[in-house]
Amino acid sequence: MNLPKFSVNNPVLINMIMIIIFILGIFYTYQIPKESMPQIEWGSFMISVVYPGVAPEEIESLIIKEIEDELADISDIDYISSTAYEGRAVIFVNLLANTDLEKAWSDVSRELDKIRNLPEDATDPYMQNMSMKELKSVCTVSVEGESYSPDGIKRIAEEIKDDLAKIEYVSKVEVKGAKTREISIEPDLYKMEYYNIGFSDIETAVKTKNLNLPGGSIVFKESAKNPRM
Repeated sequence: MNLPKFSVNNPVLINMIMIIIFILGIFYTYQIPKESMPQIEWGSFMISVVYPGVAPEEIESLIIKEIEDELADISDIDYISSTAYEGRAVIFVNLLANTDLEKAWSDVSRELDKIRNLPEDATDPYMQNMSMKELKSVCTVSVEGESYSPDGIKRIAEEIKDDLAKIEYVSKVEVKGAKTREISIEPDLYKMEYYNIGFSDIETAVKTKNLNLPGGSIVFKESAKNPRM
């Protein structure tokens, strides 16, 4: 059948078909699910460890090498690339194509839990899935105020974070830019020498005064008869 000739001979039918296609196109444009930030998996994980005040050379030998050696036996890993910064280590774990991400996540997490040789002052390895949803935020809320102290602004930001986390479909809320509270101890060297006190004594005293110990257990015995209200 000659389609151009058929279209010329049946203009009403062709116009009706075009109108139907046009209407269906508009209808399904609003019905098709759309995401402004689609979940795109890149098949890789990022592991970060913070070790404040340490040179990159020590970061590489004390942290990166320990993690790379522990992850070397995982078969789903294509290659590992690491970067040592001053006070921080970043390890990228790139997976083979068509790898089950949930299984790979479990395998890497299990191997990280086995690491026991990291320095005491270093943070535990933090692993993050390299995906569009994890790395790109949907919106940013700024909190500021001249009459508030940094701690006050941080408390307000934490309250806003808790409220936003309760919203349906919100997967993660993070507070960034807030200062971490620190306590600085500046000992008097002359008094230390006079009382024969060393820095290790001060460190021990601070640690012993800052302990979280369990308070024991409490056993409740239920009454044989329920009291009447």
